[in-house]
Amino acid sequence: MYKISSYELFWVLTLMSIGMTVLITIQPAIQSAGNYAWLSVLIAGVAATLITYQATLLARAYQGKTFVQLCESLLGKWLAKLVILNYLIMWTSVTAIILRMASELIYEFILYRTPLIVIISCLSVLIFYGVHLGIEVLSRSATIFGPLVLLSIIVTIIFNIQNVELAHIQPVFVNIQIKPLLEGALTPVSLLGESVIIIALTAFIKDIKMSQGAFMGAIIITAFGLTLVTFLVISVLGVPFAVNQIFPYFTMVRKISLFNILQRLDALAIVVWLMSVYFKMTLYTYCFSHVMKDAFRLKNRSLIAFVFVLVVTVLSLIPNNYLTDEYLYRTTYWIRYALPVNMVGIPLLLLMIHWIKSKMNGSRQKQQENETVSS
Repeated sequence: MYKISSYELFWVLTLMSIGMTVLITIQPAIQSAGNYAWLSVLIAGVAATLITYQATLLARAYQGKTFVQLCESLLGKWLAKLVILNYLIMWTSVTAIILRMASELIYEFILYRTPLIVIISCLSVLIFYGVHLGIEVLSRSATIFGPLVLLSIIVTIIFNIQNVELAHIQPVFVNIQIKPLLEGALTPVSLLGESVIIIALTAFIKDIKMSQGAFMGAIIITAFGLTLVTFLVISVLGVPFAVNQIFPYFTMVRKISLFNILQRLDALAIVVWLMSVYFKMTLYTYCFSHVMKDAFRLKNRSLIAFVFVLVVTVLSLIPNNYLTDEYLYRTTYWIRYALPVNMVGIPLLLLMIHWIKSKMNGSRQKQQENETVSS
């Protein structure tokens, strides 16, 4: 079994996190917090760092074990099945939503008039092919695509500095209200919190202790980059205009113009963004197939991945209006359930059970040693 190095793991988490967060978290943050949306994103980054640290502690305690083995050793066979099923449902639903969103963006910006089902089918085939190649190819490809995605965001930031209007960001630190700030942080932290996927990858990580810096560094850099991009979106577009944009980041990228030669970089930004989104969908599919195989003692991982991709493809075709359905999914399931339960609650519960068991085993071992000495 191939083991992911700390360098590869850094880019796996960075590539997985940065694409969707830049796309769909800025507008909700601006809608809730206005000029202080960047501060909401910063708060979300701190919260996501704590979520990642919690997941890191759990993964470190069960290095080399699969997600199924981890759950069964802490919860027992049947309760573990319920927890695992909960994550399988989450991975299925979110992959379907992302697939539809990615296909719609390709349709609108790149392949206009191409039937949507054709775009979705092509992406689905690519997802299955990526899963079939395995975790080694995925992790190594992340070291190539990850720097490209990060570099593209840095370039758009640099090229947009000339468009900054500081009047858009003012007033600064005046009449700050806590509730809007926290509400604005919900969407960013719910996407950054997906870093808990590392507990499903525990068996594939070479040295978790050495990789802790990679875990934390990936989330911190992503959160910092998102904060910077949010600040730039507000200062370039202004709150009244940005809040009415579906994807403010792409709107900001369109404003780039260097000597009237280098223009309309939004198409390039979408292509680079698709690298991140494709990788995220493929990683979720890979985790689903492996966890499903281990949990229900199945044999053919590729067949599981194939069925999963078919199900996700069908689900992605159901929504009539993907923007409305994405909003409902995000506000009703993702923020209200997936964030508090799957990203915070369950990992925290597993970690607490581990600490209790470790303490009990330590006390029992100490008692046995005392009995041995006394005898």
